[in-house]
Amino acid sequence: MTFDQPLPPDLLEEYKLCQQKATDIADNIWKTALILGVGSVAGIITTSGTDAIPNELKPWLSIIVGLFAIGILLAWTRFARRWWSIEQAMFRRMEHIERQSQLRSNLYVGYLDNRIEFTEKAEEATIDRPFLKQELIHDFRNLRANYERRGIRPMTQFIVEINIVAWFAFAMLESASLVPKTPILDGPTILKWTAFGIFALVFIWRLLTHWQKD
Repeated sequence: MTFDQPLPPDLLEEYKLCQQKATDIADNIWKTALILGVGSVAGIITTSGTDAIPNELKPWLSIIVGLFAIGILLAWTRFARRWWSIEQAMFRRMEHIERQSQLRSNLYVGYLDNRIEFTEKAEEATIDRPFLKQELIHDFRNLRANYERRGIRPMTQFIVEINIVAWFAFAMLESASLVPKTPILDGPTILKWTAFGIFALVFIWRLLTHWQKD
């Protein structure tokens, strides 16, 4: 196939299918992440606020529910990684099709991600180095200054990690009544402050590392 020529109908249809599939996968990741996030908050509030469970059983229930929630979050992480991998495969296939045509949307992203190089000379164009006019390449200069290279994966990972730490801290807080209190050491209070400290430190650390610009 000659480079920078209109796509055959079959490749154009495949391009559209890959684009739609990538969009659907991204929607699934965000929707399920939102459900898990809201579900975690609701679960913590419900478990801590219910009066239907005897007080002596609440700490044990909180530990069980917390471990179960953490397991669900870890399992979802594996599913999300799989979805993300498929999404990247769809983007890469679209990129391969663009290398053989006049389409450029995913190649633009690859160029800004420093994965792809364009050539300014049409006669030097290859599949590995597609052609793009010089004035269009120069137009990227202002965009690069604030360009975000990270995708949705770091954000979903941030949500999952904070939820896991929240459930862990919640289980520690609820189980404080199981720790003995002595004249020397106030075990329940120490455990509560430890739980709060762990959550606060991890949250602040992950928040800072997440928003740190690449």
